[in-house]
Order: sequence, then structure tokens, then C-alpha cells
Amino acid sequence: MLLKFTGIFLDSGLQGSCDEFWSSADDSTASDEIRRSVIETSRALKELFHEARERASKALGFAKILRKDLEIAAEFTL
Repeated sequence: MLLKFTGIFLDSGLQGSCDEFWSSADDSTASDEIRRSVIETSRALKELFHEARERASKALGFAKILRKDLEIAAEFTL
């Protein structure tokens, strides 16, 4: 479930970055403006992927801890 939300986060972030890039690219024709727009979009994508990596790492860590705890709990009898 956590990984699914990370995927949704990536989809919405990528869509937002693409929309912002194309809207700024349509408004400008100068190469400097296009270059600036590409750099800004690249930075936004870098931050997006960094955040997604952190979320995925947290989800994996949680799954490993849960598995270990469940294995220990399975050994007990009431």
C-alpha cells in the first residue's frame, strides 16, 4: 500500500513537472528562457525522485521489520 502511494506521488509529480515545463516553454522563444526552464524542471524532477526514493526506502524498512516481528510472534503459543 505504501509503495502504491509512492507510485501515485510519482505520477502526479511527473505530470505537474511536465505541465509546468510545457507551459513555460510555450511562452518563451529565447534559448536562454528555454534553458532556464529545462534546468528548473530538472531540479524539480531530481527532488521528486529523491522524495520517492525516501518513501520507498521507508516502505521497505517497514515491511522488513513487520516480517521479522511476525516471524517472532509465530513462534509463541498461547
